[in-house]
Amino acid sequence: MLYVEDKVYEETHRVQYYQCDTNKRLKLGHLMWLMQEAATEHYTKRGFDRAYLEARGSIFLLSKIRLEIRQMPLAGEELRLYTWERGPKRA
Repeated sequence: MLYVEDKVYEETHRVQYYQCDTNKRLKLGHLMWLMQEAATEHYTKRGFDRAYLEARGSIFLLSKIRLEIRQMPLAGEELRLYTWERGPKRA
């Protein structure tokens, strides 16, 4: 795990066989789960863990996601995930 800067977070995972389809490609559902976990870890590292949020009656909400998938990784390959914060958009 590596911080690129305060608002950008990078995490590396090795794709496991159980996360893949019959073609040994990572399933989309598992990719989304890994991204959710990376976002949670990013906020936790910044001090916004579950206890912090609960004490304030708040929740962590992912309202928008952007994916650029050129090719789903194969079992055994390394996957690099980035998360970043943009702040809320006003209506």
